[in-house]
Amino acid sequence: MRFIAVVLGALAVLNVVPVAVQSDRPLPDLDTFLGETRTRMQLNEDQQANYFYVETRREAQLDGSGQPKGESVKVFENYPGVPGEGRWERLVSEDGRPVPAEELAEAERKRVRKAQDLTRKFENLSDDDRAKMTREYEKQQRESEEMIDDAFRVFDAQMIGREIVGGHSTIALSLTPRRNAKTETRIGGMLRHFQGRMSISESDYEMVGLDVTALDDATMGFGLLARIHRGTRFAMERQKVDGNVWLPVRAAFNLSARIGLFKRIRINATSEFSSYRKFSARIPAADVTPATFDPGPRTP
Repeated sequence: MRFIAVVLGALAVLNVVPVAVQSDRPLPDLDTFLGETRTRMQLNEDQQANYFYVETRREAQLDGSGQPKGESVKVFENYPGVPGEGRWERLVSEDGRPVPAEELAEAERKRVRKAQDLTRKFENLSDDDRAKMTREYEKQQRESEEMIDDAFRVFDAQMIGREIVGGHSTIALSLTPRRNAKTETRIGGMLRHFQGRMSISESDYEMVGLDVTALDDATMGFGLLARIHRGTRFAMERQKVDGNVWLPVRAAFNLSARIGLFKRIRINATSEFSSYRKFSARIPAADVTPATFDPGPRTP
C-alpha cells in the first residue's frame, strides 16, 4: 500500500525510545535542513527495489474491546521483480512451522518459469513497447515525487531538538498538518488527517523514524469503501544498509477501519526486515537463486 510507504515510520510503537541529547551546538537552520532532506527522500519501496530481504510479519486481529483474538506470524523471502512486474515473495514459515521443502521447490519452479517467460517477452519487445514501458516507469517516478512533495506541503515541521535513535544522532521534528494545504495526490490529501513526529539523520539527512497518528476519520480511496478511524497509528524505523542506503528494518501499524458499509476491522501488525542483500541489475531474474532461509536473531 503506497500510503503506508509514504507515512510509515517508527519510534515508541516499536519500543525504539529516542534519547534527548544535551548539546551547546545550535540546531541547524530549519529551511536548509528540510531542503537537504527533501533532495534525498525516496519512498521505501523505491529504495528496496534492488534488494532481497527477509520479512517477518506479525498480525493480531482485535476484538471490540481492543484485545487480541489471536496472532499469526509469517516469514517471507522477498525478491526484486523483473521489469514491469512487482516483487516476488515466498512464504517460508508460518506460526513457527517451516513450509515443506516440496512446496518451496514448487513455488520456486513457478517463479523461474514466470521469470523466464517475462525475460523472453522483454527481450522481444518492439521499440514502441519499450518506449511505453519507459513512459510508464517515468510516470510512476513522477507520482512518487508528487506524493513526497505533498507530504512537505501538508506538514508544518518544527525542530524539537537532537535525539539518539537506534544509535544514530538525529534532529527530531514535530509534524502538524496544514488542514487547508493544496495537494496534488490522493495520498497527500489523506496526510492532512495525520500528525506526529519525525527523526532525521543530522549527517545523512535521511529519515530514521516517523510516528504518525490519525486525528480524525479519513477516507482511503473511494467514498465509503474504506475509512480509517481516528487514533489509527503507523510507524517505522530505518537503518543504514551497505554503508550508504537507508532501508526499513521495522514497521508497525495499529489500524481501525471500516470496509464497505458494515465490515469493521481492528488490527495490530508489525513487520521486521532483515538479511538485506543487493542484487545486480545485470543478473536475469530467472538466474536468482533463492536464499537458504535462516531466521537467525531478530534485527536489533
